[in-house]
Amino acid sequence: MPAIYLQITIFNFFNGVKKPQYEVIFTWLFNFSLLVACAILITMESGKTLSKFILIYSSLRCIFSALALFFLNLKIQQHIENFLHTRCLPKKEYINYTIRGLPIALCLGGESFLFLMLSIISKNLSDSSLSAYQASLHFISIIYMISIGVGNATGIVAARYYTAMDIQSIIKTYTQGITLGLIILTPLLIGCFFLNEYISIIYTSDAPTRKLIENNIHISIPFLVFEFVYIVTRMTLRSMEDFWIPTLLTILILNIFGIVFSVSLLSLYDYTVQSIFLALVLCSFILMLFLLWRLKSISKKKTITTDQQNKLKTCTNKTRTEK
Repeated sequence: MPAIYLQITIFNFFNGVKKPQYEVIFTWLFNFSLLVACAILITMESGKTLSKFILIYSSLRCIFSALALFFLNLKIQQHIENFLHTRCLPKKEYINYTIRGLPIALCLGGESFLFLMLSIISKNLSDSSLSAYQASLHFISIIYMISIGVGNATGIVAARYYTAMDIQSIIKTYTQGITLGLIILTPLLIGCFFLNEYISIIYTSDAPTRKLIENNIHISIPFLVFEFVYIVTRMTLRSMEDFWIPTLLTILILNIFGIVFSVSLLSLYDYTVQSIFLALVLCSFILMLFLLWRLKSISKKKTITTDQQNKLKTCTNKTRTEK
C-alpha cells in the first residue's frame, strides 16, 4: 500500500506538468514484468501457492515505486527551479494539503466501505450470490478505471483554467471529458450487453453463479454510465475548489441511501444479489443528478462573480484614463 501511494503521488505530479506518458510507460512495464515473473513461477515451481504470487506482486510494486522515486528525483529539477535550494514547506502548507486531500480520501474510503457492506449482505444471501457479486464487481471495476482516468485528466486540465477564472474553458473541458469518456465506454458497454455469457465463464463454470453474473453485468451497464458522469463531475468540482459539498453528497447518497436501497429492494422486490446492483444503479443516478446540479450552480455563481470583477476593472481603468 505505501508503494501504491508513492506511485500515485509521483505520477500525479508528472500528469500535472503535462507528462502523462511516464505513467503509461511505468504501468505497462510493471504489467509486463509481473506477467514474466508469474510465468516463470508457473513454469519453474511445482509447489506454487497464492502467497508466492502475492509476494511477487508486492515485491515488484516496491521495486518499481523505488525506481519511480529515483526517476522523479532526476526530472523534478526540470520543472521546479532551484529545487535543491528550496526550503522546507511551512507547517501551514502541510495543513492545507491535508485539508484539501481529506475530502477525496473520504470519498474513496466511503465507496470502499459501501462495497464491503454489500459483500457482507451478499454473503448472507447465499454462497453463489457472494461469488457472483465479487466476480461482477471485479469486472465492472476494470471499466471503472476509465472513469477514474478521464476524471483525473479532466480535473487537472480544468484546474489550470480555474486559476485564471476562465469558467467557459472549464465547462468546455468538462464537456470534452464527458464526450471522450462516453466514446471509450460505448463499445465496452455494448460488449457487456452482448458478451455477458463469455465474461461470466472467465470467472466460473458453475451454471447458477454464471447466470447471476450475467444478470449483474446487464444491470450494471447504466450504473457504469452514471458512475462515469458523477466521477468526472466531482473531479471538475474539485478543480474549482469545491471540496466538501461533493464529498458529503457522495457519502450521504452512496453509503447511507445505498445501504437503505439495497435492504429495501431485498426485502420488498427480489431477495437476490440483483437487488444490490439495482440499488447501485439507483443511488449512482441520484448522485449524478445532484453533482450536475452543483456544477451548474457553481459555474453560474463563478461566472457572475468574474463578470462583476471584469466590469469593476473596466470602470476603474476608464476612470484612471479620464483623470
